[in-house]
Amino acid sequence: MAYCWNVLAQFWGWIAKDSISFFTFVLAIVAAFQGGFLWRQIKLGRDEFNATHRGQLEVKFVRDLGGSKGVEITVINTGSGKATLVSARAMKWYTIRAAPSPHEIPGQAEFSLKTNFRPSDSDRYAITYSGRGGDYDAVFGWIIYDTADGARRTTYFGRRRDYDREYFVEINEADWNFIQ
Repeated sequence: MAYCWNVLAQFWGWIAKDSISFFTFVLAIVAAFQGGFLWRQIKLGRDEFNATHRGQLEVKFVRDLGGSKGVEITVINTGSGKATLVSARAMKWYTIRAAPSPHEIPGQAEFSLKTNFRPSDSDRYAITYSGRGGDYDAVFGWIIYDTADGARRTTYFGRRRDYDREYFVEINEADWNFIQ
């Protein structure tokens, strides 16, 4: 017990003689902890900014070009960040059958748009592939793209021909996105 008090007395004696170096040492340890907390806050802020300012490619306009010319789609980046196109496929479809899943759209239906979309950028493409000849009454497809934060996203779209209004309208609900 006397040894313990002796060590404690030496410690307090050292603090009394060289208190500036002791408190500098304590300050350095506290600053290291604070630096770690600051780094985590900066990372969290950057991740949150990237998540709320990402690109989002959507098919906004679909129009019939008439006859065998196909259907023109317009893809727009409606998000507030950059989007980089990875792949896109679309085909004319017959709604007598159920809507296709993304895996049912074959490689022949692949099309290319410009690669980089800044916010509000758009590009158009005429879809001519149907898999079989004849009339069609819907258009289905998907667009895979990367956002600035590195997330890979997919927009799957479907439009059916509205014969009363003579243009294509959304099928049941708006385009939906999911992270791949």
